[in-house]
Amino acid sequence: ETSECMNNNFLYFRNKANISKKTLAKLLNTSVYTYCGYETNRLIAPNEVVIMFCKMFGITVEEIFLDPVLISEESKTNIEQLNKLKEPDQECELIRRLTGKDCENISYKEIGEIKKDIYNKLKRDGVPH
Repeated sequence: ETSECMNNNFLYFRNKANISKKTLAKLLNTSVYTYCGYETNRLIAPNEVVIMFCKMFGITVEEIFLDPVLISEESKTNIEQLNKLKEPDQECELIRRLTGKDCENISYKEIGEIKKDIYNKLKRDGVPH
């Protein structure tokens, strides 16, 4: 039940921010097909993908599991900021939130390194995958 709620929130947050599946799939270093699986409960997103998604949307990891009416005002503001941007600017903002750097084109290799770093940190912290 928890994973179903989480996956439904992938779709909810993406729609609220008006971000394309293609952009998110690219920045999560996955295929659009795989990303759609997260939204439709066909696939369960790995922990590192959940963390990356939350960073990009400016929400807490806990909030992705919550009923959307319980999301903090700060998180709602972060999502609204994304919605107000045009598509190329959205991607830049998502990259900035993910990396902490100003918008540069980000390579699949760099995204892979971010995913690997998060995965390794979770492993060190004893979080099951």
